[in-house]
This record gives sequence, C-alpha cells and structure tokens, in this order.
Amino acid sequence: MPDAANGEEDWRISWDAPLRTARAQAAALTSTTDAVCRVDREWRFTLVNAAAERLLGRPADELVDQRVWDLFPRWVDRDLYRALHEAVEHRVPVNLFTLEARWRRWFEVRAFPDATGLSVFFRDVDEFRRMAQEQAARTELLRAALEVSPAGTVLLDADGTILATNRQWYAFGERKGEARELRAPGTSYHDAALRYVTPFDARTIHRGLEALAAGTEDAFAHDCAVPVEGQLVWFHVQASRVDDAGRMVVTHTDITHRVQAEEAALWRARHDHLTDLPNRAHLHELIAGALRRPGRGPVTVLFMDLDGFKAVNDSLGHEVGDELLRHVAARLSARTRGDDVVGRLGGDEFVVLAHDCDPEGGVALAERMQTAFDSPFVIGDAQLSLTASIGIATSDAEHQPPEQLIRQADTAMYAAKTARRDRSHVSTRGLPQSARHRPRAGSGLDRAIAEDQLRLLYQPFLDLEAGAVAGWEALLRWEHPEQGMLAPEDFLPLAEEAGLIGPLTRWVLTAATTAAARWAAAGWPALVTVNIDPRPSSAVSLADDVTAALTASGLAASRLGLELTESGLADDPGRIADQLHQLHAVGVGLFIDDFGAGGAPLGRLLTLPITTLKLDPGLLAGEHDPATGDRRGALEALVALAAAMGADVLAEGIQTPQQLTRARAAGCRHGQGHLLAAPMPADRVVDWLTARNLGDQRP
Repeated sequence: MPDAANGEEDWRISWDAPLRTARAQAAALTSTTDAVCRVDREWRFTLVNAAAERLLGRPADELVDQRVWDLFPRWVDRDLYRALHEAVEHRVPVNLFTLEARWRRWFEVRAFPDATGLSVFFRDVDEFRRMAQEQAARTELLRAALEVSPAGTVLLDADGTILATNRQWYAFGERKGEARELRAPGTSYHDAALRYVTPFDARTIHRGLEALAAGTEDAFAHDCAVPVEGQLVWFHVQASRVDDAGRMVVTHTDITHRVQAEEAALWRARHDHLTDLPNRAHLHELIAGALRRPGRGPVTVLFMDLDGFKAVNDSLGHEVGDELLRHVAARLSARTRGDDVVGRLGGDEFVVLAHDCDPEGGVALAERMQTAFDSPFVIGDAQLSLTASIGIATSDAEHQPPEQLIRQADTAMYAAKTARRDRSHVSTRGLPQSARHRPRAGSGLDRAIAEDQLRLLYQPFLDLEAGAVAGWEALLRWEHPEQGMLAPEDFLPLAEEAGLIGPLTRWVLTAATTAAARWAAAGWPALVTVNIDPRPSSAVSLADDVTAALTASGLAASRLGLELTESGLADDPGRIADQLHQLHAVGVGLFIDDFGAGGAPLGRLLTLPITTLKLDPGLLAGEHDPATGDRRGALEALVALAAAMGADVLAEGIQTPQQLTRARAAGCRHGQGHLLAAPMPADRVVDWLTARNLGDQRP
C-alpha cells in the first residue's frame, strides 16, 4: 500500500497505472478473435484483451497485476502449468490443448516467451475436435490419397512405425539431410521425427498418438516449431485413426506464416510504427519490470525532448520530420549500453531506460546521448541541426510506479529546457532547480503579452470532397525582438515554468474569436480552432476563459473548436473532462489532435464529447515507405472508429498529391496541410477566401 503521506494522487498512480498500461496494449489487439493475455516473469497478469476477459470470467481490473496461480489454483500441476513453466525456463514457444472444465470445451494454448515475460494465446477449438471425430470415419480414404496431400503425410502403425509416406514428407527429410531415415518403412516415427522438436512437444505428440492408437481419442492435433536451415518452421501436426487396428495418418502442415503474423501483431502493439522503438505502453512495461527485478541496482530514466524539431516539421513537412525522427532514433540506439533501452513516447519525445545506473551514471549517459546531435542530420539535400533537452530521474530504494519515474524525468527535462536548450538536468524530487530561472522566463513572456509580440497564423482545413473551407486552426507564434519568430515549442516550456500557460491561453482565445467574428461580419463565417494545453495550469479555468472570449467577441459558440493532443490527455483526462462537457453543451467543438500516435487509452477518450479526430500526420506515410501498407490499414481503421464514435475525421500534414489521394481513399472528410494552404495572418484570410471563391474550389 503506498505511503499515505504521498496523497491520493500517488495512490491512484500506484494502483491504477498498470491497468491503464494493460488496457492500452489490449486495445491494440482487439483485431484478433483469440483470447490474449500477457504475464510478467513473476506470473502476474500485465495484459488482458476483451476475449480473455470473457474466457477467464473476470474483468481486466480484477486480473491485471495479480498472480495467475493465485487466481486460478486449479491450473497448478496440470499440463498448462507445466507447459508455461517450460516455455519460460527454456525460452522456447510452446503449444498445447487443454480442456476447460467450466464450459466443458477444449482450447488450444500457444505461448511465446521473451525477456520480460510470456504472451499467451487461447483459441476455442472445441468445434475443431468435433470435426476431427467426423473426419476419423474418412481416414481410410486418406491412406490411398497420401500422394495428393499438400502437407507432409505419413501412415503409422499403432506402435508408431512408419508404414508409408508421401513426396512432401520426403522433401522435408531432404531439407533436414535425413530423407532416408524419415522415409524408410519400418522406421520409428517417434525416433526419426520427434528428435527435432522440444522435449515438451515430443512428449505431447507421443502421448497424443498413443491415445489415438489405443482408441481413447478420435483425433489429435498439435503445433510445434522445427529448426530447418537456420530458421524456425512451424508445423500443425494433425493425426487421425484409420481403422480398428490403431493405424494412423499424420499430416504436417506448414503454418509458419500464420504464427509469424500473430507474433508480428503482438510486436506492432508494443512498438512505435515510425521508429520501431518500444512505444509508451511497452516502455512502461519495461520500466516496471526493471523496478521489480530482485536485487536490482538503481534504475535511471532519461526523458529527452528535441529542441527545434517542430520548426523543421512546419517548414519542410511531416515526411522530412518523420525521416529525421528515424535518424535520431538510430543515433540514440547506437549510444546505449548493452542492457539500456531507447523508446519513443510520441512526437519528438524519447526515453532511455538504464539498468544499474545511479544519478552520476545518468549524467554521463545524457552527455553521451547529446553527442548524437554533434553533427547535422542529412535528409535528402538538407542538413538539419538539432539539440536535445534531457531530464534525468533515478529510482529510490522503494518500489515506485514507472509513471512516477517518467514524470520526474519529464519535470527535469522542462527545467533543462527552461535553463537553456541543449542541457540536461537531474531531478531533485523537491523544489525544481529550474525555479531559479522563472523571473527571467516570466519577465520575457510577460513583455510578449503586454507589448503585443504574440502572433496568430491561421491555416485552413478543407472539405476534401467539395473543396469548401471547413474551418481555420489558430497557430501561436512569438515575434521575439532578438531571436525572431519562435514556435510554441521554443517558449511554452518557459511559460509552464513561469505559470503563464493560463494567460497565454486566454490571449489566444481572445485573439482567435475576435478574428473569426470579424470574418463573419465581412460575410465569411467560419469555424476557428484553438490549441489547448490540458495541464492543470491552463485547464483549471478553461470553461470560464472560453465563455469570456466568446462574450467579448460576439462569436457564436458553434464557431469555436478546442484542440487537445491525444498524448496530452494520456495521464489524466478526467481533470478537464467536466469542463469539456460543459462547453460542448453550449456548442463548442472538441478536436483530438495527432490521433493515432498513441498515448491516451481509447476507453478514456470515449468519455469525452469528441466532434473531430485529427489524424497523426505519420499515418500519411511516403509512397515508397515499406510501412505504407500497414499505415494505410491503420488509417482506414481509425476512420471507421471515428464513424462509430459519430466524429468527423481530419487528415493533417497533407504535403503531396499522393497523400491527398490516400486521405480521400480512406474516407477522411476534411484535410489540412501545405499542399492545400499554408498558414497566413488574420488580415489575409478574407482576401484569400475572396480570391479562392472566384476559382476552382476543389483541392
């Protein structure tokens, strides 16, 4: 139980965070009809999808972080118990069939071990077993048709002696270099074939064939992996009794592609689609495992934010930005120690997990990571220079949730960015050292608001079918007297540290609603959207601030939309949800920005009154990108999800005609990007609309 002195927030983080992580992963696996669960190396549930909840008869919140054998003691000392322990002990995948007494049905269980635990798939095969019984009556025909079988097939005597084989079985023997031993009549199938599989698989197949020959079973099936020419080949071994003498036909169907697809689906659910690094959910799992490791040393987390990345993204487009992130990921990964892990939380935020690393080691690691930015990144014809601000947090001696360690590193990163970019900062878990910089940061931003140094640019988003303007996004800039035009990423961390997010939000709301009201008065009524930071410093008075801006400008509430990023809502959307519902009730729209990049659990987002999903620009991948096919499928799935939610879909980052075509083909209603229109000042909007209205409106 967490220390009561830490307050209600720490209690919620400690107990509820593992469930959020498990649900985030389970949501990514809803495409499979199999029941899927995951356990860590201490046999605690960490992932349970909806099908597994139904199978196990318990909701996920009663399963996650509980030991399997405590919840289901009847499984102990049964085949399932022994098989799963063998998988973990030998680090090999296993497969077995088990009878679930609760429903009197048979299930196929396939388990895949890895460094952090075990992934287990359950498939209802009861109907298959009944079909196998019917097939047993037809096995006499199979013996005469061995040669036409596409799978390697053998006819066995009751004691397992090979009586006949087909060409496919002989071909398998040639691949193993033992064609004669596997084909020769009189050879023992158990001796010749089963020596290539694990001891568990060999025992399972041997017992299954014995039961089949004895007549106690009508059919038998088992999946196993066999090393062939340096690779694992998966076979579905299926056996049927031919006659009363106990003779059997055994087929060996190659199912490698199916097994690889299952493993790939699990891998994709835990890795970032752009960089192939562990994603937010998998990072939480890895950090939690490191913190629970018996006899562990200090665990250090580096939270890294790229300085100046958004300016590259805005000026050169999202495709260049995506390629730049891939280059950054490669350089960071090349600078880690053997057991360290680099992951991507989303956007331009990276995390490094370092085992047995104290604060001094964390500083040394951060310095090594910053050397990744010593030379420019070459993307096409461009040479791009970046720096990184890094926050460092080291675990204490007691158990702490991974979210707390990441949050401490995040806070330290903001302190580093506030002090000066291209710095690292160590978390002190007390008053942040960065507080000493607040007067300087606050003074500059105070002057920016008071001396009218802030600017709003407006970028339209269009109806992709009709070509009409559907609305305008207000984009904040700071026209700094010394540094020139600054993007939000360059000064919002300073505003957060100085407590000025609230005043900045009120300024943007007032300026944007006033501009939209002027356009309406000029005969061009339009929706305007404003980006909102959901952190407490800006969210506490959001409803009042929006109401005040609408009243002062005279703009109708239905002409205003609020944009919140999916990652910004990941930690706790509840703190702002009530105000969003209140504003939605009077007509204000809610846009979820960068949707599909990961971060916020889908279940939590569904509680919000969402009107539009703005899809992550990374989903509109390059035409020749190998991941384009996967992203196209993800894009279509998210459009279907939006339709089910009753929300519109807006495709961001449309830079090329090919991306526009893909957005339309996927069913996106609206689009935004430099191909359609670049951001512009408020005083150019009416002229742009007038000129555009005289010409062709289709994009």
